[in-house]
Amino acid sequence: MMPLSKKLAVLLCVSAHIAFAYDLKCQLTTSRVGFGSCSSPKLPQPIWHSISRSNISHFMWHGDVIYAKGKTISDLEAAWQTQQQRPEFHSFQADMRGRSVCQSQYLAKPMDTGISAIWDDHDFGINDASGAELSPDELHQRQTWFANAMQWPPSALHESRKGLYYDTLFSLPYQQQLHIITLDTRSFKEANALPSIGGYTWFPYLSKFAATIRYVCSAFGVSNNSDGAILGQEQWSWLEKQLEASTADMVVIVSSIQVDHCSSNERYSIDDVCQWLLGADREPFCGELGSLPRRVGTLAQCSIYLSTPYCDSVGGCAHGRVRT
Repeated sequence: MMPLSKKLAVLLCVSAHIAFAYDLKCQLTTSRVGFGSCSSPKLPQPIWHSISRSNISHFMWHGDVIYAKGKTISDLEAAWQTQQQRPEFHSFQADMRGRSVCQSQYLAKPMDTGISAIWDDHDFGINDASGAELSPDELHQRQTWFANAMQWPPSALHESRKGLYYDTLFSLPYQQQLHIITLDTRSFKEANALPSIGGYTWFPYLSKFAATIRYVCSAFGVSNNSDGAILGQEQWSWLEKQLEASTADMVVIVSSIQVDHCSSNERYSIDDVCQWLLGADREPFCGELGSLPRRVGTLAQCSIYLSTPYCDSVGGCAHGRVRT
């Protein structure tokens, strides 16, 4: 995957009133929230200076915060330490502090880091991996590591539930509000329809070979009818409740892997390359979005370097993609 410099999308969003209890509530100083993913600790990262100057109030990692050399938690810790030691990122962290203030029942005091996160496979620890490949104890250890390292989401350190999914209500200037629903696409994910070789580390280019296999599978329709699940029943029930109860004018659903945009207008769009990963979740997800008021968008990150704000069901939002 490419470094963060190729994967930033900034959205200007509006919203309305609080109707139910959110996991977190954040007060922002501007009307901009930044999204990005895929940061390699070993590569130069001058992009952080540009992000700081973009006048965002909050930055959200949506997957692959780091790339580790191995699969163990020690490998993840070493990669995260290297990331934090990069002067560009260290400066960005200092610049973001205070731009947003978040409160939660899980926080003893407000958090003002201005940065939140969710994982994908590389910060999960295994390329192309899923929770099905780990024991419950191993999964919980990785979940706790991520929440401790990122200081996010705080609920993960206080609840025994499986998964890192959470939602946040952002209060913007001029009485605007934005509801971001963040999905965990790794903890509940069932095994791939086709076993991936990307998780092996003994050969340096296997991950690229695995990505090539995805393109071939898409071209020939292999695995497009997979019935494997991504979100799991517990997270599905939670997502449905969030969407039904939210009264915000803008709801953004964040996924760390590709989400099909539920449109047949572009038969061979780049979205089709990874849509088989959704398996059994694709149809209900599209149906859920289609039944909602015209104020819901999704921001999806696929492991092929495309960050996509989908606007099919958002009134007044031009349909399209932002290549980042």
